[in-house]
Amino acid sequence: MSVTKQQVIDLHRADPTLTAPDIAQALGTSASYVRATAQRCSLTLPRMPFQSMRDLRTALKRAEAFIAGFEDDATQDGIDGLLSDIRAALAGSGAAK
Repeated sequence: MSVTKQQVIDLHRADPTLTAPDIAQALGTSASYVRATAQRCSLTLPRMPFQSMRDLRTALKRAEAFIAGFEDDATQDGIDGLLSDIRAALAGSGAAK
């Protein structure tokens, strides 16, 4: 049995908090089919926190920039280690400064 666009719409209407992967799993189809159907039918699906490595790198860069503001604050414990971990993760993902 193939999944219809109406099934995607009905499931989205029943629970608008479901993401494309959630709907895809429930219907036994692919998340890309759900996203394409949602786009064609003007449905707004919630985004997953990190839909791509680019999103994750962007979040890590923002966290690094924020935390770096505390680098010289002697009352903040663990900042150096935290920044080191973030910077290592960025370097490993190909997103070094």
